[in-house]
Formats: sequence, C-alpha cells, structure tokens
Amino acid sequence: MNGWTLIRTGAAQQNYSMTYDPQTGGIQNKPNVGYTMTYGGNDGPPRALTSVGGMPRELKAHALQTIEYNDFNKVTRITQEDKIYNLTYGTHGQRIKGVLSAEGSTRQTKYYLGNYEEEVDASGNIRKLHYIYGGNTLAAIMEHKSGKENLYYTYTDYQGNLMTVTDAAGKEKERYAYDPWGLRKNPTNWSVTDTRTSFLFSRGYTMHEHLDDFGLINMNGRMYDPLMAQFLSPDPYIQAPGSWMNYNRYAYCLNNPLIYSDPSGEFIMEAIVLGAIINTTIQGVTGNIQSGGDYYKAIAIGGLSGAAGGLVGQAVAGAIGMSTTLGGSVFNGCITGASGGFAGGFIGGAGNAWAIQGASFGQGLNAGFRGAVSGAISGAVIGGI
Repeated sequence: MNGWTLIRTGAAQQNYSMTYDPQTGGIQNKPNVGYTMTYGGNDGPPRALTSVGGMPRELKAHALQTIEYNDFNKVTRITQEDKIYNLTYGTHGQRIKGVLSAEGSTRQTKYYLGNYEEEVDASGNIRKLHYIYGGNTLAAIMEHKSGKENLYYTYTDYQGNLMTVTDAAGKEKERYAYDPWGLRKNPTNWSVTDTRTSFLFSRGYTMHEHLDDFGLINMNGRMYDPLMAQFLSPDPYIQAPGSWMNYNRYAYCLNNPLIYSDPSGEFIMEAIVLGAIINTTIQGVTGNIQSGGDYYKAIAIGGLSGAAGGLVGQAVAGAIGMSTTLGGSVFNGCITGASGGFAGGFIGGAGNAWAIQGASFGQGLNAGFRGAVSGAISGAVIGGI
C-alpha cells in the first residue's frame, strides 16, 4: 500500500503516502510521523529494523522498553520504567495469563480462554467478559461485574476493527479510530493520535488486544508495533515462496493492511490465497490454462504450494527455535526459507506438470525437483532476514 485518502463530511480531504526500501520491502517512512527507518545496520539481518532517523512524535512520551522471549519466540516479559507485563502460555503456545505490574504492585491479572476473558484488578475485583460473535465479526460483549450483567453491542468496519461500543439501549459508550496500520487515532478528527490512557475494552484493531501502556498490539502469535507498522519478530512461516514480499517476515500482511488482516499473527491462510493467485497468473501468462478445469486446477495447486511452503517453514523454524546448537538469525532464516521454498516449489512444479500440462509421472517428478531447487535457492537467499 503506497498511500490512502481520508475523506470526512465537513472536513478537508487528507492525503497520505508511504515510502518503502526497494531492496527489502521494509517501510522507510510513515506519513503521520516524519522519520526514516533503516534496516540491516550493524551487521543485522537485512530486513530487521535497526535504527530510526529522527524522533517520531508519538515516541517522545515513551521510555526504553526491554522485551524478553521464550524458546518459541513468544514474548514473555515487557519492561518499561516501573511497568512490567508478564505473559504465560499454554501447551499449544496460546496465551493463558497476563499480569501487569506498576511500581512493584500488581495492577491487573487477566486470564484468556477462547472468547472468554477474566480480569482481576489490584483490589481483587473480578470482571468477566464473554465475546459474542455473529457471522464473521464480533456482535456483542457480555460483561459480568460487581454482581451485575451488562450487555454491550459492538460495531466493526470491514477490516474487523472495533469502531463503536453501545449499551443495550443503543447509547454510545466509546468510539475508536485507527490508521490503516492499527495506530490509535482521535475518533473525532482522525488526524492526531488518541490521547486516552484507558478504554472500556482492550480489543481494537482487527479485534486484537492493545497493550496501551506499551504502545503494542498482541496479535496472538507475535507482538505488533502499530507505529512502526511491523512485527517485533519474524513470522515463522515462509508461506508463499513465489512472492518476494513474503520473505520480509516482519511485514504486516504483505504491507497491504487494507486488503488483508492477520487473525493469528502468523499469516498462513493468506499464503494459501496468495499462492493460488500467483500460480493461476503464471499458468495463464504462459498459456497453460486452456479450459475452466485448468483454471481451477491452477488455483488448487497454487493454494497447496503456499500451504506446504508455510507449514514446512513453520516446522523447521520451530525446530531451529528449540535447538541450542543452531544459531544466527541470518543462518536460521536461510534454512527456514530454503525448506519452505523446497516444499512449495516441488508441489507447484510437479502439480502443474501433472494436472495442467499433461506430463508423465517421471516428467512431473523432474519438474517438481526443478521447482524445489529453484524455490530452495531463492528461499535461502532472500530468507536470511
């Protein structure tokens, strides 16, 4: 996404544009702040943010953060001045508990169980929240607090962002706004950052949890920085080996937040869609699609290729993450990228040869291995992030 236009009734039209690093696809500048981001400095991975030129306005009120991770690259602790946030995960890597402390005392403890959350404040008061979904979006939130039940209706936009909350009678309780990358904006004019320090509910951008004390969003799989518009750690998946942008594993939704959303912090479903689109386009341009059947075969093969690349990349990334002997982000990225590229390339090459081009079994295997080698090489070269 290179830019967007903000149009509001009774207000002047606002135009925004963004610039990117042509080599890595990393964001160089966001329009609402005025700074330049640099990647790969100090011998760091080429797609990792290593410095910021200039002082972003929104950062002036923030102190230094220290973030700790476990062996699976999940954030376990965030420290900022006198505030500490500790996260505990379950056996499947899902968050089950978060504890926020300030000045040495626990401010809030939160428990997570699917669409249910339970908050315990410093005085021991319990607040229970049930998130009620209708269709593909949040419809309401049932709050149990101080012996009372309160029903809140929720209103979301097409991204799935929480925009407005009303009580059961339809009276507005809170309104929210975000830039396309999830940074909270003033809902009155959308031109400046939201200065509120507390909200009725912590959910917001694409219904993920905002950690407003730290300026971050917990996207389940990974932590996301809406100001820098990227994740703090790389995606464990190489999901679409045919798309160079997918090798920037810090990027949020291929840098297209108005087209895609990321429900898990790990972008695997979109990899299936992207793989289908890329393969169908390639087969069409090369003249291999001669019928409707070929078209649907190309979609299926591309989707399988994207899924295979993502799942194999995830498995390898997980194994590397648990290893105590392998190390080095560039080396690990090369191994992960090569593995995902090999798997996706083999399925794409062999599948297209067999199903669309009518190749023999042996010819299909040869095409698969050629695709696997090509995918592995490109994945290794580009994946060393």
